[in-house]
Amino acid sequence: GMLMMGAVVLPAVYYIPGPEGQGIHENVLDAFVMLGNNGWLLGFVLCFFFSIAFFNFFALSIARVLTTVHRTFIDALRTVSVWVIQLTLFYASNGVWGEAWNQYSYLQLIGFAMMVLGTLFYNQIIRLPVPDRLLSACCLPLPKTEYTAIEAAEA
Repeated sequence: GMLMMGAVVLPAVYYIPGPEGQGIHENVLDAFVMLGNNGWLLGFVLCFFFSIAFFNFFALSIARVLTTVHRTFIDALRTVSVWVIQLTLFYASNGVWGEAWNQYSYLQLIGFAMMVLGTLFYNQIIRLPVPDRLLSACCLPLPKTEYTAIEAAEA
């Protein structure tokens, strides 16, 4: 993925015309120059890389200790948590940081609720009072039973 992005996508995006900076949509070379000239920016980029590395490490640890269902649910809650923290920061800082509640916040709240409920339904943490054969024909996979090699040969 990284090789494809660096060798194909980013060079191609350089030639797409855009309204900002000399008519160039994305200037990767300028981004590297900015990283070399601004220590704060380089520090933030490195912090971002390390935070993603730690996030992936802890996600794998959760999946190993608990289940991937827990990891998926925690991942869905991460998005909701970022939004709640932005709202809290806005009102705690008198509008200096964060995001205010606006006319679209209800839509975001409904979207987050649908995302979390969808995760819970898909992973069958919340079961709908519908027969399994109807769910398997419609949208949800039935829980799979694991067979050993001997059981598979006998079946």
